[in-house]
Amino acid sequence: MARERGRDDEREGLVIGPTTGGPDVTREPRGLGPTARHDAQIAADVCRRLGEHASLDASAVDVHVKDGQVTLEGRVHDEPARHVAELIADAVPGVRGVVNRLATARG
Repeated sequence: MARERGRDDEREGLVIGPTTGGPDVTREPRGLGPTARHDAQIAADVCRRLGEHASLDASAVDVHVKDGQVTLEGRVHDEPARHVAELIADAVPGVRGVVNRLATARG
């Protein structure tokens, strides 16, 4: 499971869920203004979703969140896994952007 470090904005976006028989991608409403999520909530949600994804080993991924900006650091298996991790993080309510600094085991 991914590790979190973290801190606000909410808007409509894609939600990519675990591959457990349900839809992998759905739409979730996100509000603006006073209901904005805290970075710690965003980080926890990103970590949970990364850890739940059936095809992604996120055990070596660190998640940092500041003002809704998510930074992913660490290592994943390959380039497709790196891209999936970024998509998952970007789909979390409250995320304003994602900086993907993940390295791959297969260069």
